[in-house]
Amino acid sequence: MSAAEIKALMQPPSVEHAQAITLQWLNDQFPTFDQLQDADDLEQLVQRSASEAEQLRTQVDAQLASSQDLVDSITAQTLRDANGYLETVQELGLIRDSLSDELSYLSNELVSSMSGPDRQPTLLEELETLQRNLKELESVKSYVQVIHRALYLSEAAIRQAQNFSSHSSVSDYGLLQTFVSQLVEKCAVVDHSLGQQPLHLVLFLQNVRDRTWADIKTGLFMSMTTVSEKLGWPVKVDYPGARVEDRKAFECIFLDLLKLQDLGEQLGVPRAEGLYSIQALVHPIALRFKFHFEGQRPTNQLDKPEWYFTHILNVVHDQRPFIESVVQRLLNSTKHKNINAWREFVLLLLPVVTRKLKRSMPSLLPHPPVLAHTIYQSISFDAALREEGFDLSGTTAEITQGKSEWKGVSDTVLGKSGWFTAWLHGEKQFALDQYHTSLTSGDPWRMVDDQGDESGQEHDLRPTNSARRIKALFEQVTDRYSALPDVGQRLDFLTTVQLPILDLYRLRISSFLDGFESVSASFVRVVPGAISRDPSRSGGENSVKRETTGVAGAQKLCKAFVSTKYVVKAMQGWGDEVFFLELWQDIINNSNLRVRADEDKLMPIPPPPARGAKSDKGSIFDKLIEDYDALAERAEDMVLQHVCGEVEIELKGHFFSHSSGIHEDPAVESHLRGNYEIEIPSTLMSPVSLLSSYLAYFQSSLSTRVLADLYRKIAGRISNVILEKMVLQRGIGMIGLKEGRAVATECEVWLETSRASLSGGGGRGVSRLVEGPWRRLVQAGRLLALQGPEWERIKGLTFGTTTDEDWERGILEVMGFSELRRDEVQIVLRTRAGS
Repeated sequence: MSAAEIKALMQPPSVEHAQAITLQWLNDQFPTFDQLQDADDLEQLVQRSASEAEQLRTQVDAQLASSQDLVDSITAQTLRDANGYLETVQELGLIRDSLSDELSYLSNELVSSMSGPDRQPTLLEELETLQRNLKELESVKSYVQVIHRALYLSEAAIRQAQNFSSHSSVSDYGLLQTFVSQLVEKCAVVDHSLGQQPLHLVLFLQNVRDRTWADIKTGLFMSMTTVSEKLGWPVKVDYPGARVEDRKAFECIFLDLLKLQDLGEQLGVPRAEGLYSIQALVHPIALRFKFHFEGQRPTNQLDKPEWYFTHILNVVHDQRPFIESVVQRLLNSTKHKNINAWREFVLLLLPVVTRKLKRSMPSLLPHPPVLAHTIYQSISFDAALREEGFDLSGTTAEITQGKSEWKGVSDTVLGKSGWFTAWLHGEKQFALDQYHTSLTSGDPWRMVDDQGDESGQEHDLRPTNSARRIKALFEQVTDRYSALPDVGQRLDFLTTVQLPILDLYRLRISSFLDGFESVSASFVRVVPGAISRDPSRSGGENSVKRETTGVAGAQKLCKAFVSTKYVVKAMQGWGDEVFFLELWQDIINNSNLRVRADEDKLMPIPPPPARGAKSDKGSIFDKLIEDYDALAERAEDMVLQHVCGEVEIELKGHFFSHSSGIHEDPAVESHLRGNYEIEIPSTLMSPVSLLSSYLAYFQSSLSTRVLADLYRKIAGRISNVILEKMVLQRGIGMIGLKEGRAVATECEVWLETSRASLSGGGGRGVSRLVEGPWRRLVQAGRLLALQGPEWERIKGLTFGTTTDEDWERGILEVMGFSELRRDEVQIVLRTRAGS
């Protein structure tokens, strides 16, 4: 219990609190004064309460007195106990001080006399120091003896191997290996118990053992170099022309090296990468390579990687006859007969090139063009070796290391993500620079004959310079990375470099079409590199109007259209190539590549993998082909709208002159049955001339296929507009015979104008298709010009009860062709006065 609680309990009762409780009770029992007046037993209650209070006061006083006595007693006892404890603490403090003084004295007695600057060591301390020094010297002596023994055995093993003949020539090395193994085993127990790293002595001995074997091997390598140089190695060897003694010496040292390798495997020497004998042949080649391509010689140039690649290829090619005849024969006489000597020789030459590549990379990374050239040369180097027949089958890499696939020297660079990314970014920047150059130099939007295309496809398009350059740039990039062995890296090039270039070209054409539709004074400035006949021309609104109306406007729209169609055709051709078909199939079958393709907005969504057969669902360019097709359709619609819209504007005056006319009376018509000269109205000359200029431009600029399709749509729309305005919408009886003959003449004028415009230069195969779009209009005009028995017969067939087959047969007999439906012919006939 705390002091505050004790103090609170010792306080006397509170009169104010009791009064407050009483007042609260009265207020609860008698809320109003009237209730208090009506309470008869209130006085009795008060008296009874006073009596009970007096009794309670008496009891409480007695209890209070008893409690007070008890509290006073406990308080006094507590004070006495506290004083006793205080005295005990004081006594214990004195005892602690005394013990501390004694402890300090004893500590000073135990401190060595050498701790003081002027004090001499005791005899015991000197003995302890000498004993410790003796143990350290004994340990050093043991270390020195171990090292001396190891070095002695090492030198003995090297001297013994100088006259290598058999297993006995490496017996001293076996002693060295046993000695090192025993010591390593003993030290390992100590290291394991102490949980420490291996002792430096152990590492030193292992290094001595390994270096000793390397020195033994180097000694035989030097002997091999001396003997092989007598044969002319490392230049092309004329083995049959060499002296017999030199050939025997070469074969002897070659087999000795193989024996040494076999003994090393028996002694537990780690397996080397390659056969010792072929390593010895590669050694002088590596020295020459280092002299020419890793020093200060003029042949060591960073931007000429093809020099050292070609050097290695020449060595491989020149030494192949010697390796496949002599060296392979020697290998076949040993247990290594399953080794392909030439492939093993090439395998051991490759580290020379990879080391050069790795050392060159820090200098190549700041120069993307040189880096790209080096990688391209490394890929070509790998391809050349593969064409020569090199792979890992029949080599120690396959037999001892289990490697089955050779990734190539290029994997030295491509296998490191940072270096590959640097190359990829450099190629992307190069492609973008080429793209911008193709759109800013040499009249990029001039249409040319595509006679230089070597794709073997039909020349059904006359592309612009820019479209041809975009195609050439795409194929150039494909050539640079198509030999990459990794599918993911090929996909990186496609999605990072090639597809964005195609999309940029599409956006450029789309921007031009947007600007053309706006027909604003700021069009040329808003669309950089827009399709323009003369980029230097400037003249405000009049200049823009000249460039976007008439044949000039059609020229620009046609250039956009044929450029788009040409790229579509190119993408369809690429999609059928083996390279892109295989890449698309790899994407479909690889889940990781499928995810990457799904995330790329320029690639189609890959279909599910096909079971048991290759998928033939689409190509890798389907998404871009779809976008380009939509753009081409838009450009074609704009060409159609531009040509037809301007021709229709010119026709408005001509339509008005016809609509204001009325039919002649029958008396006048009787005079029209003979020959009647029909003059072509002047209002028709302007639209006919405008259409003729358009068709002449199309005939001179577009290919046959594109021209035929575009002409069919333009002529069909114009003929339908003329048919509706001049015939079908005129009303019943509004065209007389004279006007009917005039309409027929005008229809023939449209047809003959088209035929004349498209017949130049042989018509490019389109003249035979000229009449098709005008046949409905020409038939309507000829119907309006009919008279006499033919007119009556056509009326009878059309409005009579004959069947549709008989009607059509009659129409063919009279007109020679039938393009209008029977209901349309009825409308045409009703427009004639007197029908």
